[in-house]
Amino acid sequence: MKKTIVFLSFILLYSCSKPLDLSTLELGSDAKQYDLENNKNLEKNILKGHYEWKKNDKKTLITVDNGEIVTNYHEINKLKNQINYLGIPTDSTWDVKIVVYKGEIAEINARFLQENAFTFIEKILKKLGQPSKINFSTETLDHKIEQDIYLKLKKCFPKDTKLEKLPEYANNRLTYPRDMLWNKNKTLYILNIILDNHGVFSVNYRPMTKKACQDRVLYPAPLKEQKDNIPFYEYLK
Repeated sequence: MKKTIVFLSFILLYSCSKPLDLSTLELGSDAKQYDLENNKNLEKNILKGHYEWKKNDKKTLITVDNGEIVTNYHEINKLKNQINYLGIPTDSTWDVKIVVYKGEIAEINARFLQENAFTFIEKILKKLGQPSKINFSTETLDHKIEQDIYLKLKKCFPKDTKLEKLPEYANNRLTYPRDMLWNKNKTLYILNIILDNHGVFSVNYRPMTKKACQDRVLYPAPLKEQKDNIPFYEYLK
């Protein structure tokens, strides 16, 4: 009997501390089934209320408690690299966040570095298909690195990636999808490509439920004057 108890305790401990695959978390599903409370790779904090801009002051953000309770689960710093997406490691310098609202998985926030970013993009495109909307950006890159970045982006987005020669410079101008949104039933999937002119490349993945977004427990409502600076303003207002 004692051996059985020890064995079961070992199994339970292992299941609560093993790496977490983000692809297994379904947005809008019951959070209890994932036992985040007992996952040794996560720590939590609880926030109450929703976000609002202070009246007559659109620069001051406040929280108003109307009974909303949001639980944020963060990756523990000392246990980095314990979270992945279909085996693809997340950025070890960036804390993965999982948000629970009204008992459901409401948001995931994770980042992937360059060595894993393109593999991750391919997985997301295979899962979600063509984005509902794309926000483009243009970057002038050093010619020594642009070709590699261009070819990888072109593979993922053959119709939306362009490389133009700048006659007055040695470098070329790269146009690529910077922000992508998939509008799927009750969920918004958002993917942001982060690229600087030195060729440093990473990807930020932020799926969220429309309910949590509309209730303003994740982010404040964007202001009209922010329209040109916030991708997918029409989905978030």
